[in-house]
Amino acid sequence: MSPPATVTKLTLNLTATHFYHSSTTHK
Repeated sequence: MSPPATVTKLTLNLTATHFYHSSTTHK
């Protein structure tokens, strides 16, 4: 069982990576 903090961290990392790649691709 993963603690909620780990799940939140992973979700935030995935979201940040997604937005980062989106912004770099549109430039």
